Amino acid sequence: MVVALVAFVSVFFLPPLSSTFADTGQPDTASITTYRADMDLAQDGTLTTTEDLTVQMPPGKHGIFRIFDTADPRRRDVDHPISGVVVTRDGQDETTETTTGQRGTETVRIGDPNVVLDPGEHQYRIVSVTKDVFEPGVRGETLWWWDIVGSGWQMRMDDVTVSVSLPAEPLRAPDCVIGDNTPCTATVDGRTMTLDIPGGLDAFTPVTVRLAFDSSAISANDGPGRWPVVILKILL
Repeated sequence: MVVALVAFVSVFFLPPLSSTFADTGQPDTASITTYRADMDLAQDGTLTTTEDLTVQMPPGKHGIFRIFDTADPRRRDVDHPISGVVVTRDGQDETTETTTGQRGTETVRIGDPNVVLDPGEHQYRIVSVTKDVFEPGVRGETLWWWDIVGSGWQMRMDDVTVSVSLPAEPLRAPDCVIGDNTPCTATVDGRTMTLDIPGGLDAFTPVTVRLAFDSSAISANDGPGRWPVVILKILL
């Protein structure tokens, strides 16, 4: 059992993002009473995420937005586009529409614009997949440096739990930070990392972790778009 007791860690963040469907920088009037994310991190850098959230919906709402951060904040030639998005509400398939805005954001509008939801609690499940999430660290290390709660959530979260299935045991305890510089505690037991934030999160507040793996076991991903850039540099 390894517990990370972190002071301040130096991490890069994406700023709060907006979309054509969302009010720029404005928190949603709905709120998330419970947020549970189960992540499966594969050895090849594929990340599958299942998010279960209970949303307290005020009157007059059609649904929610899921704003994904897709630009890599440290490698400008690497993106992490989202695929395989499946959404249910209260156990039933839900209407979705995905739009791509400026680099760094994909927004899924969840809900039928012609249907007004009953006020009160609704259960949502959002499944998504992205790739090439590993990056090189210092010599002999491969990093997973990730917003396990993205900065694009417009709703306050009252209770947050994240569990990650890892492809290997990390070299040391994870770094963990909330927002810009608030330390948090992540726990690693074998190949499972867990994080609980019972105090909740304000809207647009990311939670970032950094894990280091032995590069002989986990290789860094070049990421989409890298090889054309390398070839172009060689030609030039």
